Amino acid sequence: ALKSHELEIDVLGQRVKLKALEQLTNEAAISHKIEDVGEKQHENDFLALSFARIISQLSTEEVMFMRHVARAMGDEGYVGCTAERLVLEKFEDLALLQRNDKGFYIPTEQGKKLLYTIKNL
Repeated sequence: ALKSHELEIDVLGQRVKLKALEQLTNEAAISHKIEDVGEKQHENDFLALSFARIISQLSTEEVMFMRHVARAMGDEGYVGCTAERLVLEKFEDLALLQRNDKGFYIPTEQGKKLLYTIKNL
């Protein structure tokens, strides 16, 4: 059985997860309303939707961690502690993050926008 504070964290995580999915789906839907949709726009839709798909597969703890990374991330990226490394590497495997000598970062414009979405939840 979950202790009450664990339950609170889980409920918050669920809420953040649903909000993230809602926002990402909206981002993809909004761009479809534009009359003259260029190649770039379709690429962005695809990114928003695939990002939403990935978010839906993450555990609530991972979504909360994703939000934590988003909030703590500067232009250089995000450098996690050893305990966070495995989660960061999982995000890297899912192509949510890339890594350079300064740490982990979100590579695309759309990626920045998507992370910004999660950051503000």
